Amino acid sequence: MKFPLPIDYFQCPTLSVGETNKFKAQAKDNVTSLVSTAVLRGGSVAWVLLSDETELKIYKATDRLRGLSMYISRSTVVGTLDEVVDVFQTHTTELIKDCKRRVGKDLLDVATLYDFNPPHETSTINNVGIIYAAMKSPPFVADRDSVMLECPSWSGCVLMTG
Repeated sequence: MKFPLPIDYFQCPTLSVGETNKFKAQAKDNVTSLVSTAVLRGGSVAWVLLSDETELKIYKATDRLRGLSMYISRSTVVGTLDEVVDVFQTHTTELIKDCKRRVGKDLLDVATLYDFNPPHETSTINNVGIIYAAMKSPPFVADRDSVMLECPSWSGCVLMTG
């Protein structure tokens, strides 16, 4: 497959109101779970500092039940909340591409498949959507793509890979 894909590559069917509401509810549950898992001290996960650079700290935890390693990072961004929100706008394909160019150097392509809550003047971070992303992999590993349910509430992205 050659990237970027043509702009009209994805022909997504219209979802019912029930399907849309189900995705919105799942996104909200994902954000709630992420926020509770991401508590560094005194939360449900025992995070251990893995790397401490000047402006970036990386923590690791192990989920023994599922045999998974989890990572979380913390960084300080100088700016107002509105400025930070503007940098991470992802409610259109072009805005996702702009955001990923700054923070996701391995992104091959991205597309908005569904936008359930387009942002408006009073709320630019409460949108919920489904996006497609293709990522470059290390040598000898095939590039990967995924479809993600995204909900950037609480100033973070939640991804559900399919």
